[in-house]
Amino acid sequence: MDFLTRLISICHPPKTPFRPGTPAAWSKIELQLGTTLPADYKNCIDRYGAGEFGGDSVMVMLHDPFFRNEWTNRSNWDVGHAFAIAVTPYEHFPAPGGTLWCGSTDNADSLFWLTRGEPDEWKILAWNESGSAGYYAETPYSLTEFLYYWVTDTVDFKIFPRSKGVPSVGFVPCSERDLR
Repeated sequence: MDFLTRLISICHPPKTPFRPGTPAAWSKIELQLGTTLPADYKNCIDRYGAGEFGGDSVMVMLHDPFFRNEWTNRSNWDVGHAFAIAVTPYEHFPAPGGTLWCGSTDNADSLFWLTRGEPDEWKILAWNESGSAGYYAETPYSLTEFLYYWVTDTVDFKIFPRSKGVPSVGFVPCSERDLR
């Protein structure tokens, strides 16, 4: 069972996702970025739409690639890139193996892909905003693996501390009202 299927089994997606992708929309985003994005990320956005994973604890929000308009969306990717340069010793995308922003928490922590190898091989780099500028950690996880382990609290993510053993299961979908 893949990790998106595992995630869906415990963290039910909305019946009508807010801003899911379409093949044409994904193609446009990938053309703008100059890379294919990981299939698990695209499938996750297609199933859940924009929103937050979590519950009573820290919420994890995936980057919404279809946010408002092209300029805003492109600037969101670029802000993630600029942020990565400032806080990690990694090159930023499009450098080979560079960081590409893919999400954040409601505590202003950030998630990046390390763009090593093919997109479906990219792993997550986590950066804790409340730590020092060097408080980051590479994970061995794809994005959906990271989300699954995050909401089930089955792996100790020291970089994003919370009560161990207290799952934070749920998905809160975004809506137009949230964007005002």
